[in-house]
Amino acid sequence: MNAQTPPALSILGGLADLAQHYDGYIVDLWGTVHDGLRPYDGAVACLRALRNADKHVVLLSNAPRPAHVVASQLEGFGVTSDLYDGIMTSGEETHRLLRERTDPWFARLGQTMLHIGGTYDQELYDDLGLRRVTSAREAEFVINTGPDLDRGVGSLDPYLPELQSCLARGLPMICANPDKVVVKGGVSQICAGALAASYAEQGGDVCWIGKPDPRVYEPVLGLSLIH
Repeated sequence: MNAQTPPALSILGGLADLAQHYDGYIVDLWGTVHDGLRPYDGAVACLRALRNADKHVVLLSNAPRPAHVVASQLEGFGVTSDLYDGIMTSGEETHRLLRERTDPWFARLGQTMLHIGGTYDQELYDDLGLRRVTSAREAEFVINTGPDLDRGVGSLDPYLPELQSCLARGLPMICANPDKVVVKGGVSQICAGALAASYAEQGGDVCWIGKPDPRVYEPVLGLSLIH
């Protein structure tokens, strides 16, 4: 992956200062390529310059959605498929783990789930044969993809009663986005990681899927796109 070793402790003026040193790049999305509403100035041009320089680019995101859903969203930002080799998301990895059930933590989960999150995240699980319920009393585990628009994205308070109900039942929680806070269009809002951190602090069993957990990088390298 290293073409040349960059100088140690160098101060970088931008990705252009790194381009000659590496053959491949793993690039984050939210906060790096876009702000949730639009691409950052120069981001699309930067990706295009990397591709024109024959660099491999894989996009890695903590979005709790399958990769194809994120790819469609990126099209709307002008980040077209020719600008990268592949996409990996925490949602994609979560979907795989739920589908295969070979990981011991996932193997013990049932088929009845409570979803904490917005309707826009439902493609994470809608083809897995899971039964979705609306109360902790009926659930066997929780999928946490973050706050929903109805209860708001500014505070944990509206979610605490539901989290307490899940704790009382001892439900294991999948956190499909470890980010605690995100800035959308310049406005800070909580993410799934904030809910999961509160749950874990009170003794809840949480499985975190996404950066910085090393296992989310394994499928990126397994794409065999970076040599």
